[in-house]
Amino acid sequence: MVQSESRRLARSTGEDGDELIREFETTLRDALEEFEAFRRRYFGSRGEGEHPGTPSALGARPFADVEDHGSDYEVHVDLPGVPKDRIEVKIVGQSLIITGEAHGRRTAPERPYVLRERFIGGFHREIVFPDPVVGSEVRASFDNGVLSVHVPKVRPPVEHRVPIP
Repeated sequence: MVQSESRRLARSTGEDGDELIREFETTLRDALEEFEAFRRRYFGSRGEGEHPGTPSALGARPFADVEDHGSDYEVHVDLPGVPKDRIEVKIVGQSLIITGEAHGRRTAPERPYVLRERFIGGFHREIVFPDPVVGSEVRASFDNGVLSVHVPKVRPPVEHRVPIP
């Protein structure tokens, strides 16, 4: 779309407009790349910006809350109806990755739904933390369809004076 609009504008502005159009396209492309990098850094590196709860190529993206308690993060993810043994939680760098599979009641094709909002199938959620985390100290629990994950932050180095006798 940008190219077709640029060509149309270039035709209407003449040769001097070509340089202006190229400059505009470069600026727009740079801005979009910066926005995408920001989105990946703070909201996860998912595909085309799916909203939570919607299916995507990687599966559904469950709803989550992330609390920052200063020395750690507390993450709560809604996974109603998902058995605990179908959930995988892992830390990769500064990312918490939650994957699994939701099983539900499937009906025969001759019984079509009037409304079907609950997701059945694989899910994937990645949360990128702004601060480094200690992956080896992460703890998770699952209660009443809510996955809770405690993620400690890397502790800043503490200054300690060493006396010289």
